[in-house]
Amino acid sequence: VIFCLLASAVLAGAEGLAIVPDPQSGLLVLPKGEERQTSRMCGRSGGPFDPRTVMGLAWDEQGLMVRIDCTDSSIVAAQGNARDNRAYWKDDAVELLLDPGHRHGVPICIGLTAAGAVTDSRGTDTGFKVEGLVAKAIRTPKGWRANLIVPWAGLGVRPPADGEIWGFNLKRIDQTNAFAYTNMQVGSWLPFGTDSQGVLMNGQVAFVLPATLEDDAKLAAMRDSVAAGHAAAVRSWTSPNEGDVFVLGDKPVEMADLGLMRSGVPAREATRVRLARDAEGLDIRFECDDEGVFAVQEGRDTVKMWKDDCVSVWLDIGHKHRIDGAMVEVQLSAGGVVRDARNIDATWSLAGLTAETTRTDKGWTAHLRLPWKGLGVEAPKEGEVWGINLARTDQPGAYDFFGMQVSSLAMSSEGDMGAIHRWGHLAFGRADDVEVAIKPAHEAQFAVVDQRLAGLAEQRKADEVRNAARWGIPANPKASEATRKVLKGLAGLSQRKDKRLILCQENWSYEGGNAGGFKAYVEKLAEKSGKWIGMIHVSYGNATPSDSSDPSYRSYLKDANQNAIRYSKAGGLVTVHINPANPITGKTGGDSLQERERIAEVCTPGTEAYKNWRKKLDEYAVLLTELRDAGVVVLWRPLHEMTFNNCYWYDAGATKDREVYKEIWRQMFRYYSEEKKLDNLLWVYSVTGLGGSVLGGARADEMYPGSEYVDIVGLSQYSDDVDITGNVYETLTALGKPFAFSEFGPGHSAGYTGSLATADGLSNLDLVHAVREKYPLTTYACYWGSWTGANMAIIDIPDAVELVNHPWVANRDDLNWK
Repeated sequence: VIFCLLASAVLAGAEGLAIVPDPQSGLLVLPKGEERQTSRMCGRSGGPFDPRTVMGLAWDEQGLMVRIDCTDSSIVAAQGNARDNRAYWKDDAVELLLDPGHRHGVPICIGLTAAGAVTDSRGTDTGFKVEGLVAKAIRTPKGWRANLIVPWAGLGVRPPADGEIWGFNLKRIDQTNAFAYTNMQVGSWLPFGTDSQGVLMNGQVAFVLPATLEDDAKLAAMRDSVAAGHAAAVRSWTSPNEGDVFVLGDKPVEMADLGLMRSGVPAREATRVRLARDAEGLDIRFECDDEGVFAVQEGRDTVKMWKDDCVSVWLDIGHKHRIDGAMVEVQLSAGGVVRDARNIDATWSLAGLTAETTRTDKGWTAHLRLPWKGLGVEAPKEGEVWGINLARTDQPGAYDFFGMQVSSLAMSSEGDMGAIHRWGHLAFGRADDVEVAIKPAHEAQFAVVDQRLAGLAEQRKADEVRNAARWGIPANPKASEATRKVLKGLAGLSQRKDKRLILCQENWSYEGGNAGGFKAYVEKLAEKSGKWIGMIHVSYGNATPSDSSDPSYRSYLKDANQNAIRYSKAGGLVTVHINPANPITGKTGGDSLQERERIAEVCTPGTEAYKNWRKKLDEYAVLLTELRDAGVVVLWRPLHEMTFNNCYWYDAGATKDREVYKEIWRQMFRYYSEEKKLDNLLWVYSVTGLGGSVLGGARADEMYPGSEYVDIVGLSQYSDDVDITGNVYETLTALGKPFAFSEFGPGHSAGYTGSLATADGLSNLDLVHAVREKYPLTTYACYWGSWTGANMAIIDIPDAVELVNHPWVANRDDLNWK
């Protein structure tokens, strides 16, 4: 939170439109008596988190069992194993956060370090103890393991009922060789920004009986429960509240600890505030407990105040709830630096302001005296009410954006400290007329917020109608009848009670090409399971001019099309992707074009790049025409994984030019649809990332060429727990197109061996569980082929037969859309 950049925040407060935290939607479903595993872990802002972390959870009538395996080559455990050590986070550690009942209240925190030190609290209240807690840290060959047994009775709750939802998150702190702010890494199951106890940013865990997993209505009810809980929490954020009222008469007013700005949870360091007044002005004194005071900024009105330990006073003079020359902010750092502003104008100075700081045994104090005259008012009359907010930024001994804590009198969302309608109230002299004084301003705020929420609700309804109308309608208006039937069938899968997830298998293998891969992966799976899966995937590869004349490559392409035609005639679906060579350099694979400014030449008629690209498209068109003439509908995935760093020449990581990418896609669409008459194509927009996080600095929809050029959306998802991090799923499904895991398989990043003996490997049934519980709009999942050291194909992953025969899976014989 940068206190000096408040223009948008204050305008939001003035209009009654608070910047609301975006609630997280991760949902982990735990069947009673069964362990569920997840290796999902991301950085604080949603980016990657390198140290591998695998969590297993289970529950019964007695309590919750949690096992956390932490890969760690250099374990740091210098703080010892003392109970409730406030510096436990300086060691390698894990922290479990639970919000019983999903009330969005103060969470219960249970921490354990690699040294075995335990800390349990409700928020930061370390006086709270989980009675009967068992917490053990064990060294393992790859690092260390945290074992936790959390009894329900120790949490003060009964065993969860079937379908009960709790707020949930897991945090891991990983030090490098020794504690250092700059080197430590902090990750979590869901990203929490700067406030790990901000309950809106936590995910959810659902406690269910095993039979509930077969009850779609109950699963839907659980998702609705999460949505309802978030809606109530968001309403509380956006709605004006009367806030606390402090009556300031002749005697000073002592104020309790400030709370973290997003959750109201007490901060790690206590802050006490004393307010007093006299005929000349307002006197405010902060007493800040602080184990490591940090203050390096210099000069008046510096924009970097927030990088120091500092305090802030906000006044809405006359309780106007609007910018009219009456909103004042005064900041004071622990080093004595002052910043004062009126309506965000830091060139304004409060005449007569006194600002002093002192160091104490416990931390530091800040003393501010604000003369009425300098504020531009007379001494307040008896019964007059002002809006007030008090805030503190606490750096953990050094500037650390993620480690700092911002606490305030009024709980407000990140970046929204200027939301006046959430502030408290300072009543001068008497409290009799306070309610009458504050009511009109708040009623006006309520009306604005209610109007906004109503508008958002109407917009959501309109979006649903628009998306419903769009689903099942091909982007190519001249699409064949068979193509239309396939798309309509895909769009309708999510409405089925069963037979709603299609399995797809890549045909190509390193050892046997397309023909060998089909036998090894598809035929073998059919022999074992007794059923043919619903879809196959074939690749045309790079299709460079030199490869096109090579006999082995021609054989490879012939096998690809023969597999596609044969499978389609038998009632199956076909998807195809390409890895085009760079039309400027002629290079393939991971070539990341260095001459970035020339990429637009691909779209410019007459250039060499344009000619080369059209030649490639013609080569692909010959193959696609053969499939069209054979009656094969193709789910065409051309420029895939464009959001992945260093993937192909057209990726966002190399080009950084979203509009050029979109135009390349649109030109290809028009060329194939209008000139080549390829009416058998359904166009698949497919992003990628690791564990579902879109990389390359792009959002999931940032490269989207437009709904009139796309039929299906999806992503490449490789992770052992089928967890899509961030809001990628929500972003893609909001585009109103059928959604798919357009590539799928277990994690195969650095260090992954693919061994089926590992305890944290992917089971095929994990896919069905994830789709049913978290991603119900998924239409198909395309598994990749295996290679040495990585078991990626369906047949090479545990529970293959069980997956193919699962009631939710639609196999080839179930697809009768023709």
